[in-house]
Amino acid sequence: MIPFVQGPRAGFVGIPFARSPVLGTGLDDILYYGWNDAIEIMTVSSDGSARDTVRYEHEPVPITSVEMAEASHEEEPFRQRLLATHEPHETKPAFQTFVVDEMSRIWIKLSGHEGAAETEWLILNQESHAVGRITLPVTVNLEVIRGGYAYGVHQGSGDAPVVVVYEIRE
Repeated sequence: MIPFVQGPRAGFVGIPFARSPVLGTGLDDILYYGWNDAIEIMTVSSDGSARDTVRYEHEPVPITSVEMAEASHEEEPFRQRLLATHEPHETKPAFQTFVVDEMSRIWIKLSGHEGAAETEWLILNQESHAVGRITLPVTVNLEVIRGGYAYGVHQGSGDAPVVVVYEIRE
């Protein structure tokens, strides 16, 4: 976000493809958190002590000029000037969100390419090894993975959210 003060008005302008923190919880009140500029997710126990870090190398997804133009489209000249002061990112965030399953595996929704209808979810164990990959519609975010099922929300453009359930077969 870019903060601004213009006369009596103050606020923030969102930066296209900005990096952000992502949080999740696992078993035994373990907190998982990461900044989505890289696949690096740290774990912290309920007493506040750091435990482990799960890391995974990935190929960054470039932002196309069309995507940048769409994301930074602002009608107001003031906002256009603010965005012009910020050096734009060349790649998308490494991931969009993640969820932790009952076996403490981290399911990570990777950023996808322009216009993709589907996106890949990478499944990592606590030793930072990829133990699986799945492909789901880009409009689906998984929320809970328990008992052999993955529960999520499908939110299409302008549509009401719909709960989806996937059976997990390993």
